[in-house]
Amino acid sequence: MTLPPGDDINRPSSFDFGLSGPTTTAADDAPLTRRSARLAAVDSRSLAVPLVIALIVVAVLGGAAFAGWYLVKTSEDEVKADSAAFCAALAENPGALAQPGFGWPTDGADLTTTLDLMKDYRKHWRAIAKAAPPTIKPDVKAVAAAAGVIIEGIETSKTIDRPTTLAKMDAVTSKTAIPAWSAKYCE
Repeated sequence: MTLPPGDDINRPSSFDFGLSGPTTTAADDAPLTRRSARLAAVDSRSLAVPLVIALIVVAVLGGAAFAGWYLVKTSEDEVKADSAAFCAALAENPGALAQPGFGWPTDGADLTTTLDLMKDYRKHWRAIAKAAPPTIKPDVKAVAAAAGVIIEGIETSKTIDRPTTLAKMDAVTSKTAIPAWSAKYCE
C-alpha cells in the first residue's frame, strides 16, 4: 500500500497506542515520548512494597530473636533451680573451690587422722554428687572417685606423701567445670 504524498506516517491518529515515533512540541522542539509526556511522580507502590517487606522481615527476625532469648532464659532458670541442692552442698565447705584440690586435706598430724580427713572429703563429694544436676554430675563423681583411689593407695601402702596426693587431686579438680558452674548457678 502506498500513501499519498504529504501524508505524515508519524501523525497521531485516533488509534494511536503510543507506537508511533516521537513528536515535538511547539515550545522547545524537543521530542516527546510517552514517559516524558507524563508528570514526573513517585509511584507509591514502589515505596510501599519494599517497606512492607522490610518491616515483615524485621518483625520475623525480632520475633525469632525474642523466642530464642526466652527459651535460653527459661532453660537457665530451670538449671539454676535444679542446682539449689548442689549449691547448698557446696556451701557446707565455703571457699573450698578456690583451694588446690578443692580443699584436699594435707595437714593431718598422723596417718590415721589424715586418712579420716580424706574419707570425710570423699564422703562430702559423694553427697555433692548425689545432689548435682546431670550436666555437672560426672565432674563431681570424678572428684569423689579420685579421692577414693588416693585413699585406697594410702591404706594399702600405709604411707602418705602429702604433696603428691595434693598434686593428684589438683590434677583432677583443675579439669572440672565445678567452679564455673558454681559461679554461674550458685550465686
